[in-house]
Amino acid sequence: MKPRGVGPTALLLAALAALAPSLKAAAAPSGLSLIPTADLLPPGVASLEVETVGDHVLPGDQGETFALSQFGVTTRLEAGADRRIGGCPGHTFLNAKWLVLPEERGLPAVAVGIQNVAGGLRAEPFLVGTRSLAQTRFHLGAVRTEGALRPLAGIDHTVGTLTLLAEVLGGPEGIAAGGIAVPLTSRLGLTYAATLPTRGGQVGHIVNLALSVGKTL
Repeated sequence: MKPRGVGPTALLLAALAALAPSLKAAAAPSGLSLIPTADLLPPGVASLEVETVGDHVLPGDQGETFALSQFGVTTRLEAGADRRIGGCPGHTFLNAKWLVLPEERGLPAVAVGIQNVAGGLRAEPFLVGTRSLAQTRFHLGAVRTEGALRPLAGIDHTVGTLTLLAEVLGGPEGIAAGGIAVPLTSRLGLTYAATLPTRGGQVGHIVNLALSVGKTL
């Protein structure tokens, strides 16, 4: 997804589901476009989003659209629910993330969580750390999907009001992404990312529009 406080939330494996049909879509907590980060929404703040994923920038027959929602429960806990829009909606996917350690004294923030929680599907636990250096943040961790442990890494860099994103989700069906998060208003954000399988293949697109509601950010 997009960095918390800068842009909206995203669906971790939606792009993989659209570009690699053998993988399922999954509910994902706040993060960059593909990977979770150690960021949390503030307590009492919700992110309500619409996200399209596919081989075209605009929604089409080859893409999918999702309704995403993420909520800051406490200063340490975030939870969310996502659902496919149109066609065969299928499951509602749940996720949660717990901040184990905040970023302080030069040490990274560390969070653990679970995503893809739905009846009949295998939940996916993850561990991720986030470290800030001036306007740049680094993310590193792992997620267990389809019974395999997959490394993840990402970076985001703020330039003025814009945030540039780059990330990779490893494994046999790894995928990389690069994009940009743009604030449209104080509460509305737009994020675009282009995705590419690490072993080569078709370029995909993720477009996310998010509205933050609740307490003043």
